[in-house]
Amino acid sequence: MEDTKPRDEELAKQDSVSLGGGIQLNGFKGIEAAKMIVLKKMIGNYVKQIQEKREDYEKISITFEGDKNNVNIRLELSAGGNNIKAEESQNNLFTTTDNAFKKLLEQL
Repeated sequence: MEDTKPRDEELAKQDSVSLGGGIQLNGFKGIEAAKMIVLKKMIGNYVKQIQEKREDYEKISITFEGDKNNVNIRLELSAGGNNIKAEESQNNLFTTTDNAFKKLLEQL
């Protein structure tokens, strides 16, 4: 099994990262490597669900703003030439990300 720790630490240092599969992360610079591992898995699972619902999936942009006490996640999905957006603000990174994706899925 490949060791992803150095790669996740590198991701945490970059402001904008492309994960492949049309996934763009913005503003995640400074997020701990361990949290990035969990986020990547969470995001990957949701993108898989989106791709199953929308065969015309093109890409998704996920933007993080805030700090450890106030988290804002903005999602912008491009599918079939349309943009679908969702946003959530809370105090927990994982809960906020989860809720933002749930809002996006409701719009599909």
